[in-house]
Amino acid sequence: MDKKTKKAISHILCDYKAILAFMKNCLDNHLAHPSYMGLLPFFFTYVYEGYKYLHENQLINIDCVTKQALDELEEYRAKGVKLHYGFKQSTSNSINKFNEGEYRKFYDQKFPKKEVCYDHSVANYFIHCIDEFPVGNYHLYSKKVFNMEMGSYISDISAPISDHIYLLTKFSLEIVKAIDPRFNINSIITRNIQMNFNYTELNMAYDYPNFKIKGMPPILMAVLDILCVLNSYRKIFTVINENFMFDMKVKYAILFHSIMSLKGIVEHCEKKQIDIQMDKSLKSYIFDLEKKQVKNRLRSCCMHYNFPIEDWNNDPFIDAFEKDFDNSIEAISQELSLTIDELAERLQKYLIVKNLL
Repeated sequence: MDKKTKKAISHILCDYKAILAFMKNCLDNHLAHPSYMGLLPFFFTYVYEGYKYLHENQLINIDCVTKQALDELEEYRAKGVKLHYGFKQSTSNSINKFNEGEYRKFYDQKFPKKEVCYDHSVANYFIHCIDEFPVGNYHLYSKKVFNMEMGSYISDISAPISDHIYLLTKFSLEIVKAIDPRFNINSIITRNIQMNFNYTELNMAYDYPNFKIKGMPPILMAVLDILCVLNSYRKIFTVINENFMFDMKVKYAILFHSIMSLKGIVEHCEKKQIDIQMDKSLKSYIFDLEKKQVKNRLRSCCMHYNFPIEDWNNDPFIDAFEKDFDNSIEAISQELSLTIDELAERLQKYLIVKNLL
């Protein structure tokens, strides 16, 4: 076995154990699903890509891994990671149709004996927050990622989402044990984590003043989705995760895909001449981030295990970052964290100005 393969296996084992530790902390502390739902598609990616690498290189053979489980992992990661890539009119129409359908459903639940008409008292959309920071929302994990057509009450979504979490942890644990038979999940020590969770409800009635501009509701929802994923990393992941290498991967992957999704939204609006009333400085900031931070080789290093780099010293992952950013991995990590903070703060200010938050 060559050193590159050994290093890939080392990364897979490290990432899987980090995922198991994160999930065990979430479950042991009874953290609500919406708070970390935006992170799960990235975890699905690592588990899927890790198994794919091991299997294609004939390094592992696990009988319990079924084609159905693999297909589910692939579906969840594809939907969630590239959240609003290539934002187009069909995407906007889909969100619009979903919001209208959910509004009517909730109206019928509240006023079953009355004719259906838009009423501002019907709240059908919730945002899950830590303090004042949105970290999860109904549209993000219900429609876009998990394709569930149901109400936004927590009791309705807990069971199917728990199934996805079970698949993720079971899959990860089986592969870790195949590589490291001595591993015992009970050896993971969890910490007492306290977070100030709260909910904010929005009314998605289409004549509601917040959404009076034609074409705005789905675009604001898309920006909110991206903000929730960024904040979920800032306020949940960084508090729980203690693995530096895994932090670098998740951090860069989230930043990369957030920038590309935002770019897609802005370009769509400019092409369709939709005035989203986004300050020019914010648009310029997004395009500047693409030039500075978007590097496809690093994205590949962060989300796959067949590292696209041959000439490396201690670690192909670290070397790729240090070469592309011309800095130490520690300094790069700090810069990426600051960039995520600034991007999230700018997006949140924009949504506040639009009266969405």
